[in-house]
Amino acid sequence: FKALSGEATLLENLPLIINRNGASEPSYFTFSCTPVRDESGAIVGVLDKVIETTAHVQSEQQWRMLAFAHEQQVRARTADLEHLWQLSGGMAQDVKNLLGGICSSLALLEQRLAQGHLERLDTCIESARGAANQAVALADRLLAFSCFQALDPQPVNVTQLIDGMAAVLSQSLGSQITLQMHLELLPWTVLVDVEQLQRALQSLCLNACDALPNGGRVIVSTGNVRYDACEQGHDGLLPGDYTYVQVEDNGCGMGPEAVVRAFEPFFTGKSAGQGHGLGLAMIYGFVRQSGGRALIESEPGKG
Repeated sequence: FKALSGEATLLENLPLIINRNGASEPSYFTFSCTPVRDESGAIVGVLDKVIETTAHVQSEQQWRMLAFAHEQQVRARTADLEHLWQLSGGMAQDVKNLLGGICSSLALLEQRLAQGHLERLDTCIESARGAANQAVALADRLLAFSCFQALDPQPVNVTQLIDGMAAVLSQSLGSQITLQMHLELLPWTVLVDVEQLQRALQSLCLNACDALPNGGRVIVSTGNVRYDACEQGHDGLLPGDYTYVQVEDNGCGMGPEAVVRAFEPFFTGKSAGQGHGLGLAMIYGFVRQSGGRALIESEPGKG
């Protein structure tokens, strides 16, 4: 102990941590002492009192842990709100564009009828019908993402289903892209909506095609996997038997930021007008609603 200006100073409530043998947690104390000079003039501490504060320290640690957990919850809710704002803004913009197309077609149709020009009215009608159909498709994608679409699950052999789609998928990919199939011979039967699974697979293959502007390879695989314990994460799978469908390409790949956001609605890495950002969001919602999990593994330049 050092005395300031040679004077003895009372030292109070000094922290002390003791690890007792056999104890799982350390014990906490505070002690006070009075520094005095001995016969040689050295300063020594005379112990006054020792108070155990283990319970107080543990309660404070618990409070800090609760405060940290609450802060994490607040951050998660904030992130959810940001996704909701993004979804609302993107949906409002798309709906506005589609309704604008419908209103313009109807206004032109009304103008021609008022002027007595009855030729080419079918063009206005087709334009309005096309915009209306796009609005219906947008609503279907949003329902799929929100897991509220009406599904018709049936027992399905995914290998037979995908093998029957090989010609259609190969044609949609084009001549510059090679389609390969690595399919499980004896896949476990799954309960899934056939039409939605086909649509999801086609969407994944088209995404792979967009990542291969100069041609390349797309591999569609199926297999069986068993989970004995719960997977980590909010979208983790429960223990059980699953069949997976995987679409792999050797294209440009995605960076970590794009991978994290890829399933967000209206997020797209494509140029303006080339994608609405609902394809992967729709797949994610469909897979989650079907009791499965969707995930992405990608690196720039590695597909």
